[in-house]
Amino acid sequence: MARDLVEVIKARNLEGKAIAVGHSLGAVVAMIAEIENPGIFRGLWCFEPVLFPDLEKGRKYSYFFASKAKGRRSDFASYAEAVEKFGRKIPTGLFHRECLRDYVEGGFRKRAGSGGVELKCSPKMESRTYMAGYETFRKGFNSRIGELGCPVVLACGSNVGDHNEVSRGSDAFVGDLRRGRLERYVNLGHFGPFKDPDFVARRILTFIEEDVDEAKASGLPKYMTWNLSKI
Repeated sequence: MARDLVEVIKARNLEGKAIAVGHSLGAVVAMIAEIENPGIFRGLWCFEPVLFPDLEKGRKYSYFFASKAKGRRSDFASYAEAVEKFGRKIPTGLFHRECLRDYVEGGFRKRAGSGGVELKCSPKMESRTYMAGYETFRKGFNSRIGELGCPVVLACGSNVGDHNEVSRGSDAFVGDLRRGRLERYVNLGHFGPFKDPDFVARRILTFIEEDVDEAKASGLPKYMTWNLSKI
């Protein structure tokens, strides 16, 4: 995935010009692309990248969600039914309504022949992607976070709960960044960008305008925390 991202950047002549915004696995993909191709991005804004400071916890977390993905329902009678079903589940039921609709319309396609809609990414393939965080650890990328030279924000939600190892991982890795900080939004979870897209968009724009465009040589302050209910 990181190689594919790099090829897209090169094909569009955006080397050294683009700013990557990634969520979960997408955030890790962007980080790996920059590590292996220093300077390809002007900055990285990463919401809860799948990074684990502990191999055993990473393996346990990855296998847990990989197992859940295998049992996911993959087809519905219509887009409307899928939106209705996902709207009654956690965490998708917490999504901003427009984000939920886009999530379904982008993630499903019309099923050939028999009507209805089906997931573009099959449960089997989704299960395999959940192992990617474990693979980044196994392949040594976690130990190379300090190679990131561009401005970086590790954004995350609350780190409370049994399955929030990804959020807690951001605390462990922010100290490795040369020019980076951690922003914790305590009223959000792993799918924070889908729950409050307007707030997240403002934080991304602030990062671009104040940290990337100004290119502060002294680096970014290490920690910032927001309680969304008070903003």
